[in-house]
Amino acid sequence: MKGRMFSWLLGCLMVLCLSPLVLAEPLGNTIPCSESQAFKDLKDARINGLKEKIAATDPATQYAKDLTASMELWEYRYANYEKNASCDKDSGQPHLIVDGRLSHAGDFIIPSILFLWLAGALGWAGRDYLLKTQNAMDEILIDFSKAVPSLVLGLAWPLFAIPQILSGAIRDNRVKP
Repeated sequence: MKGRMFSWLLGCLMVLCLSPLVLAEPLGNTIPCSESQAFKDLKDARINGLKEKIAATDPATQYAKDLTASMELWEYRYANYEKNASCDKDSGQPHLIVDGRLSHAGDFIIPSILFLWLAGALGWAGRDYLLKTQNAMDEILIDFSKAVPSLVLGLAWPLFAIPQILSGAIRDNRVKP
């Protein structure tokens, strides 16, 4: 066990110490959207296209109301992009720059954590269901009386997984790989 741990630690240290340091410029080929003429052209094309569609339809219809709501949403988005985002110098498209600043946590970090939590919850629910059923037909035709509690318990999967990982009980022989 000690030899395995030492090998793992040595491997991690080698990867961290011997890997070349990557120093990428975080903004690359981007400029603030408020300074990008290509972004302003994209914005004008989108808004003017929606205005033309609105003008071509009867204002009393639901379609015209939906177009107006869509135009207001795009104007709001473009105002936020102009204020906060970086755009490609050539195309004018806004880019998400993940550079570790906590002001961008809502752009990348929080969705990533939610994705990992949801993926873990689904995996844990499937594992729990397989442990409860032990019947090949229940894998084909889902037994909802066993599946629903597994799904609900799957939402709290870290609370169940961490103790099982630490104790080694996560490797249950009843679950086939």
